[in-house]
Amino acid sequence: MEWTRGRILGRGSTATVYAAACHNSDEILAVKSSEVHRSEFLQREAKILSSLSSPYVIGYRGSETKRESNGVVMYNILMEYAPYGTLTDAAAKDGGRVDETRVVKYTRDILKGLEYIHSKGIVHCDVKGSNVVISEKGEAKIADFGCAKRVDPVFEAPVMGTPAFMAPEVARGEKQGKESDIWAVGCTMIEMVTGSPPWTKADSREDPVSVLYRVGYSSETPELPCLLAEEAKDFLEKCLKREANERWTATQLLNHPFLTTKPDIEPVLVPGLISNSPTSVTDQTFWRSVEEEEEEETEEIQKDSRDLDRLSLWGCYSERIGRLKCVGGLDGTRCDMEGGDWIMRQQCERLSPPHSIMIHQALALPRPTLTRGFVSNGGGMFVHQCRTKTPRVTFCAADDQIASSKSNNTRKVVEHVCLLKAKEGLSEEVEKDMLDYLYTTQYQMRGIVAISVGCIGDRNNEYFTHALYMRFQKKEDLDKFYENPFFLKVLNEYVTPFCHGLTNVDYESEVEDDILAIFRKGEEYNYGEEFVLLITFAKSASEKNTKDAMDSFAQLTSSLPSLIVQSTQGSNFNGSSKEFTHAAVVRFRSFDAMEIFFEGREYKDMWRSQFEPFIEKSEALHFSVDPVGTDVM
Repeated sequence: MEWTRGRILGRGSTATVYAAACHNSDEILAVKSSEVHRSEFLQREAKILSSLSSPYVIGYRGSETKRESNGVVMYNILMEYAPYGTLTDAAAKDGGRVDETRVVKYTRDILKGLEYIHSKGIVHCDVKGSNVVISEKGEAKIADFGCAKRVDPVFEAPVMGTPAFMAPEVARGEKQGKESDIWAVGCTMIEMVTGSPPWTKADSREDPVSVLYRVGYSSETPELPCLLAEEAKDFLEKCLKREANERWTATQLLNHPFLTTKPDIEPVLVPGLISNSPTSVTDQTFWRSVEEEEEEETEEIQKDSRDLDRLSLWGCYSERIGRLKCVGGLDGTRCDMEGGDWIMRQQCERLSPPHSIMIHQALALPRPTLTRGFVSNGGGMFVHQCRTKTPRVTFCAADDQIASSKSNNTRKVVEHVCLLKAKEGLSEEVEKDMLDYLYTTQYQMRGIVAISVGCIGDRNNEYFTHALYMRFQKKEDLDKFYENPFFLKVLNEYVTPFCHGLTNVDYESEVEDDILAIFRKGEEYNYGEEFVLLITFAKSASEKNTKDAMDSFAQLTSSLPSLIVQSTQGSNFNGSSKEFTHAAVVRFRSFDAMEIFFEGREYKDMWRSQFEPFIEKSEALHFSVDPVGTDVM
């Protein structure tokens, strides 16, 4: 489809929405665009939208990848254009709230849209006023499916959305289903009636932790506006039951007296709300008026994108991969609990210090993350066992938030990678015992903040078959670990008799140690695709060559928070094993993110110029991280 891009309609942390005109039909479109390497969630949104067709869901017109005139490759979703803005816009235009007639009309439309998408096995996960648009005919249509997911009874995806509109079970990080969308409908109706999201009296902008705790763990529900009639209050009560299974369904709510006793009205269009847009591709007056503005905006967006990648030069990133939009900085600014999209996950009893906090009545000291699973050189499954005594909730901000919240506080950690070469023909029972005993070593030691152990599924140059990865708080803790009688017993009885040998690589690195920044960007350490790079620099490489190479790798990985959660690297100081001189561990947000990174020109140029001339050999391994549960310990 040929189309011409017009002015910007809206801008988020992951994409920008433009008005556009189709050359073939003169239809006005909304085009949602993002650079390809940042488009993971945009592509998922397109996949879901392409399966939907309803008068109450924004229309999908197609998607494409297109190289712009400046050489940047963009991913675009082409959608129906809604000229009357969002429900939030309508409330603002109407003196801060929407009149009762339109509240009934829009609520009915939203529920018809939800009834349809729920029948397709899809949950929206982020219903709110700013994600419901008003079409040219005055219908309310559900839009922005960036957080949407298919209901899957087997695999429970991370919960996502906007905190002020989250249901209690979502705030606790437990689950997110159709019932959660119904809770959000109630919150959206309150927003329409009052002009503000729910929980505003909790001062949600200033204290997000207390708000999420209040939503998730108190017995409260949002306050019902006193100006509402009894039928409307009863309707809201049916939406805002704290127990998810007690909430009415979309179909039941459509038959509630609040909606059925009010006649269907002709759409009421708010004068002055419609935005300036072209009437057709031949509307030269409009296009001439935006040419200069478009050039400036394009340059600004590209500059913003470059700045985000350049400013985010720190060791620990997170995003929902997920991906979330959180507005505002950390210092002297407010946390936007209702205007941005967040990701939340229930986490383990032991949480990795550089990455996580506990939401409770007070912040608790973080404890180690425990992961156990399988490592595959070909991206195989990684089974993760997560145990919890106290429900944990974590948050994730987007690139702009991450960049603005960079902390100067870091702490040193020691990374330990042990690679095993198991003998052929091991029975499944012997292999399981070996992994189990390696895993249990963390119970015998202090100072361990993360552990994973697994089986490398595919052959590699060094014939490594199994891996043990640990993070220690300091080098002294690692030294004590090597001398620990229990660990030595495990090696002697359950590991070395079944292996041809093992290789240890230990290095020191830095991770962020700012508790506020940790809260804002979230804890995604247990999600994504982990990549381990082992390097041997040639003897001819100078100290400067080595430092420049490792620094360039660190700078590149830390500058791409859209792809990478965390990266550490350092020089191997293990005196007993000098097979590899350096190592790096990178946690990617997904397998696709890892592929994008390694296929990118930046990585290839960096590797060719900084590494290839100076290395003797290298070994690359990676494994998928896929949490499967949170059994109580």
